[in-house]
Amino acid sequence: MADEWRKKLDAQGRYQLAEGALRDPIEVLIRTEAPLTANQRQELIEAGCAPLTVVGNVLTGTITDPAHLERTARLPFVRRIELSRPMQQE
Repeated sequence: MADEWRKKLDAQGRYQLAEGALRDPIEVLIRTEAPLTANQRQELIEAGCAPLTVVGNVLTGTITDPAHLERTARLPFVRRIELSRPMQQE
């Protein structure tokens, strides 16, 4: 199915993508099926995602634009992508 990759995005990501409201760079939190291998890290980079911090099967990163967001989400080892959002004050 053509839009299967969108299901990997959180609700905020799907909404902002549909509204054309994504701003560059797109800061993300990505969950993968297992800890990244060196080859998978390279695939992320080639898809347009710059991994910043990696802990186990979770990583933070930046994606340059919506087209790269789609390429990143289409990677078979990527399970979930959440857009970064401001922390709430207590």
